[in-house]
Amino acid sequence: MTGDVAQVAVGPRARAPWLLPVLMLAIPAGIVAVFYLLMALPERQDMALCDEAIKATLKAPSTYRRIEGPGTYRVANGSRYMIEYDAANGFGVPVRGRGNCKVNEARTSASWVEYNF
Repeated sequence: MTGDVAQVAVGPRARAPWLLPVLMLAIPAGIVAVFYLLMALPERQDMALCDEAIKATLKAPSTYRRIEGPGTYRVANGSRYMIEYDAANGFGVPVRGRGNCKVNEARTSASWVEYNF
């Protein structure tokens, strides 16, 4: 046994053979996630502006709840969103509202037009 030499693997692959495949999956997934978040950020900002514009017209703004995802379409000078929501009226009775929110191109303000039905 004195002539036997134990071979020990050295180097990063020997220490963590699972690391390379994990990194090969994690890095592209992270890039895709960051890209998605950056693309969704303007719409989230727009929806926050629209929510505030809608709440400004309600009798009980604390009861506001958007119930449908936005229908989005671009216009020459900003974005428009079709929004449906639930909120209580002045008597506390829940009502459903629908309308059109227009966000200006600079994303600094929004205007709200309620559909009467």
